[in-house]
Amino acid sequence: MLLKMLQEARSQTLSSFLLIYFCRVTPVIADEICKAARVLPEAKPLELCGVIAETYDHTISSDENYGSVILNGANSSVTSG
Repeated sequence: MLLKMLQEARSQTLSSFLLIYFCRVTPVIADEICKAARVLPEAKPLELCGVIAETYDHTISSDENYGSVILNGANSSVTSG
């Protein structure tokens, strides 16, 4: 699910993607998630592919802290367009 969201993201950076799509993510948490996944916060969501995207997805889903923020804090007001 997260990989599909990344592919459809219109955000300029991965950090802004996290801030826009997940209401409980703060700038500090976004940077921590990127650091844990070993991905630059300035990376473009559309450029994340293959192993990098899978690593990022695994980091989010396997980490107890980040997973609860991401999965429970999905911004329901965002619609695909």
